[in-house]
Amino acid sequence: MSATEGKPPSKIVEFPSPKPETTPEENIRQQMAEAQRLANLAPGEYLLWAPDSAQRLGMPVEQLVAAVQAILVEREKEANEAKAEARRREQRVSASANKRVLRRMPHANAGRPRRHSKL
Repeated sequence: MSATEGKPPSKIVEFPSPKPETTPEENIRQQMAEAQRLANLAPGEYLLWAPDSAQRLGMPVEQLVAAVQAILVEREKEANEAKAEARRREQRVSASANKRVLRRMPHANAGRPRRHSKL
């Protein structure tokens, strides 16, 4: 016989809860990470995964879908700005190339030798 038989346990150990409590900041971070993940999926696929993700995160589906759509709109805006900047850069390059070509074109008095200044 052991010494502990018949005696109640002296120390009770509680198991952690299945889902640990998180801070509001951590909840927001998880929600934004999930919105980013859904935004990286194929176009429109986020609508298939949003209900399950929203339920897992404990947030309304509409709020998660709105966050994903805001991310997608921001990405499209950045892509359009990058395209516009590339277009402007290309126009500057072609304009400077045109100026160089114009400088090298012969003048109306091309038959006469050019005078060089005496140094």
